[in-house]
Amino acid sequence: MSIEATDWPAHWVVPKVGENPFQRHPLRRYDFAWNRLATLTGPHLDVGFETGEFICGFARSTSRPCVAVDPAPQWVQRLPGICPEVEVRQIGIRGPLPFADARFESASLLDVLEHVPVEADLLAELYRVLRPGGRLVLTVPADHAFSILDPDNLKFRAPRLHRLLWSRRFGADLYHRRFVDTSDEMVGDFSLGKREHTNYEQAALAELLGQAGFRLLELSSANLFWRWWQVAGLGAPRRWQPVFDRIILRDGLRFTGSPGSGFWRRANLFVVAERPT
Repeated sequence: MSIEATDWPAHWVVPKVGENPFQRHPLRRYDFAWNRLATLTGPHLDVGFETGEFICGFARSTSRPCVAVDPAPQWVQRLPGICPEVEVRQIGIRGPLPFADARFESASLLDVLEHVPVEADLLAELYRVLRPGGRLVLTVPADHAFSILDPDNLKFRAPRLHRLLWSRRFGADLYHRRFVDTSDEMVGDFSLGKREHTNYEQAALAELLGQAGFRLLELSSANLFWRWWQVAGLGAPRRWQPVFDRIILRDGLRFTGSPGSGFWRRANLFVVAERPT
């Protein structure tokens, strides 16, 4: 089944082989990852694909063999019907990845590391399933001036307010399925037991990668005022979301490259690392 306009956000661009469909995407991590991975040729693994927007666009625009894994059953059940090019598997939030050693030439972990119970375990598994010389693109939210606005931490720090706001926007039934029913070991998109949406310091992230055996090749970043616009967009009527997407895109294009320092430290960290040969 092909992707219909109603299946994806308004900024979805139908991919063409050899062309980056994420150049104007408000989430700058997609553009970053595509540019660092598209020229490779071997099998690619995307961990924590959620809606599948990145991995589907990546697979269709590169024609690379792609595998996507996620612990959430609703995403695993949905993606094959709209993007059959991608092999999809459900995984647990703990335990090994269900793949042989050195199977993949590259992997992407896009704003996922901060959601997992033990970061070191997942990085060790990614190291195992990557070939020597294999490339990992990893993105995380950074510890910066506006990290206090992180909306994902509201459910931990003000659970009653989070329930009220979330239920009013999306409905009490969906709130219950995402945040009360923990049969899939998930609370929203967090692993059960996780008590913080981690915002990473550069040095701490580099240390995690080094301990797993990875060699850091590139450290980049994007956005400065992203949290302000993200929070405002979450509270606004959904018909206004394209407006906030355009503002977030401009912020990402304006503040990009060096991670910066002090007040000017960027909101998102982007990393390219490799398994040494």
